[in-house]
Amino acid sequence: MQVSVQKQPEKSQVELTIVVPAERVKPFLERAAEELSKEKPLKGFRPGKAPAKVVAESFGTEHLLQHALEKAVPQFFVEAALEHEVDAIARPNVAITKAGLAEDLEFTATVDTLPDVTLGDPKKIDVKPREVEVTDKQIEEELNYLAKSRSNFIDVARAAKEGDVVTVDFEI
Repeated sequence: MQVSVQKQPEKSQVELTIVVPAERVKPFLERAAEELSKEKPLKGFRPGKAPAKVVAESFGTEHLLQHALEKAVPQFFVEAALEHEVDAIARPNVAITKAGLAEDLEFTATVDTLPDVTLGDPKKIDVKPREVEVTDKQIEEELNYLAKSRSNFIDVARAAKEGDVVTVDFEI
């Protein structure tokens, strides 16, 4: 498998041009022919046993190729991306430039990658802390808020007072 990698740093993308020999594509064509002939058995062949050439004549070469390439292209892309250490962050945009039953598969895959980031010198950042004054009243208000928001209701056996929560159940 031949792979050429072209980086496009301004777009944070990588374009892979991948050429796969016909011998490596052949198993995908055979598997596609098997699946298609299982779905619709061909006369004279057991379901799933028709050769790729016969399936191509019956279903059409394009249909067989499409079915095979749906599984082949993702696998070859992943293999090429791993081999060339391409950190893809999305699905690639694939354009098939050459495909056939007995010829090499050629396609380009453009995929988004993580951008290169250059960090500045943190020692050059001038940060001045600001003074914050907290009053006793603010602390008391916040503590009261926390106490109310995290409190649990307890059933008591006495008459209701102001500030109590009362549940009333009645019928009219």
